[in-house]
Amino acid sequence: MSALRAPLTVPGFESFLSQVGIADALPSPSSHRTVYRAYLRRMQASAPAALERDFIESLGVLCLTDKKDDVLMWAHYAGNHRGVCVGFDSGAEPFDTARKVSYSEQRVAISDDHRSDDEQLVQIALLTKSTHWKYEREWRAVKRPVSDDEKEYYRQLLAEDPQSADAIANVLASEGGPGQYEFESSAIRVVCLGAEMSMDRKNEVTTIVREMAPHVRIEQMELDKRYFSLNSSRVPRTMKFSANP
Repeated sequence: MSALRAPLTVPGFESFLSQVGIADALPSPSSHRTVYRAYLRRMQASAPAALERDFIESLGVLCLTDKKDDVLMWAHYAGNHRGVCVGFDSGAEPFDTARKVSYSEQRVAISDDHRSDDEQLVQIALLTKSTHWKYEREWRAVKRPVSDDEKEYYRQLLAEDPQSADAIANVLASEGGPGQYEFESSAIRVVCLGAEMSMDRKNEVTTIVREMAPHVRIEQMELDKRYFSLNSSRVPRTMKFSANP
């Protein structure tokens, strides 16, 4: 869990005491400070999570990057350079909701008197990671579950206003928690072939791409012979891969 629940501020704590009817029972400002210090000690000792784990696990998170030529990314997520990297149109669904991840030395702390709504809190909690992961240059699209109450609301809305069908369909198609999401093939812009991919697999992938999405650019990734880096070159449409004699 990356985000922690921060203690209430002094004004927030005083407001809480008033809400629960305790403020008048404390005889002096010093007694208020004593209770507040005890509250801070308890919060610091427990370091509770900002969001419940069950709720976090009900969310779907699509993880993306804006860097196609990172050596570590290929090693970790593409079978040690034997897989592929697919580049998408950032303006197409469901990629258009992706937001950039921030990297920090400290965990995010969200106070109980934070005025953001639940969706904003989720975005804050899930869009901050340790600086150890900065090389990933990650973007995340967070997909929340649609509750039964919300579904019932949409059913009533549709019955009252049939013209809202498209808007409701867009919400239900773009949200839904973890799972598979459909997208148009036009959203694919480029397919990059791993530097260590076999010739047979390269020919298999390029054949599939050319038949199903002929508009997609195919690139071959290559390990630089001098530096620890990757280069890419465009694969001609008619090219077939073959092993050197």
